[in-house]
Amino acid sequence: MSLTGDVSAEADAQDMVARTLAAHGRIDVLVNNAGAPHGRDRGQLETVSLEAWEAVMAINVRGPFLMSRAVVPHMKERGYGRIVSLASVAGLEPLPERAAYCASKAAVIGFTRSLAYDLAPFGITVNCVCPGSVATDRAISSTLRAGWSDVQAGLAERAKDIPARRHGQPEDIAATIAHLASKDAGYIIGQAIAVDGGGLPPHTL
Repeated sequence: MSLTGDVSAEADAQDMVARTLAAHGRIDVLVNNAGAPHGRDRGQLETVSLEAWEAVMAINVRGPFLMSRAVVPHMKERGYGRIVSLASVAGLEPLPERAAYCASKAAVIGFTRSLAYDLAPFGITVNCVCPGSVATDRAISSTLRAGWSDVQAGLAERAKDIPARRHGQPEDIAATIAHLASKDAGYIIGQAIAVDGGGLPPHTL
């Protein structure tokens, strides 16, 4: 089953949860993984438009709030649930010319930690994953914006600053999410877990 909706729209969030419950009867796990596009939000603060700021906040912050709010009553009723949100190492450490993005990911971390304390007594865990540099289309676009015409050479050079000497793969992030979403992770609550190859200097994202 697949659904399409806008996580930043209250009606869509409610509808996606309602339709999932109607089809499956329960929701065990919510993963907040929608991410705002990069680009217009980057630069010196005076060059970032209000529209760009609001777009980042709508998807990265309002989205997890609305989706979590929609699913929490059901999870409370069942006495079980797992909520995992995607934050970023950018929510833990500053990055240049990324004030909107860093603020949005720091907000996800704060939201996660606060909500975790509210929901833990109901058997619901709330955590977030903070990826470092991952070899996706975004890493490629960041490498191009950094001035590299040879993407693979640029990625390899940037990976030299990562202790693991490589960029992450989507599977690295997925494995952490899968564990946090499992029954075995019931005692992990309110954590922001960095999956970054050992520590990522800010300039490499």
